[in-house]
Amino acid sequence: NKEPKRVPWDTRFEQLRAYKMKNGHCRVSRELFKTDRPFYQWMLYEQCRIERVLKLRQQLLEQQQQDTTTGAPEKDITITAQDTERVDRLLALGMTVPPDKRAALEGADAGKRR
Repeated sequence: NKEPKRVPWDTRFEQLRAYKMKNGHCRVSRELFKTDRPFYQWMLYEQCRIERVLKLRQQLLEQQQQDTTTGAPEKDITITAQDTERVDRLLALGMTVPPDKRAALEGADAGKRR
């Protein structure tokens, strides 16, 4: 069993840029699942990265606001420079997290808090 060759992130990003030029958007489609499953999976992973980084950015902002009133950080929130750079590039290209996925993730988070 051979492991599939790992494609560098920048190569996939250029593939996404070409996909957007051809299709006019950066949305993940079922057709893409059928025609290029590794690229489809990469796009799903990157949507999750966007979601995670945006949540962490929001938590960091909220923590900074709390820190000014309480004086002590509640928890350590870390976002890597690589994640920040990649998410910024994806967002600038037009990739987003679909509203239905965002709602599902927010619902799952609400269930964990109960």
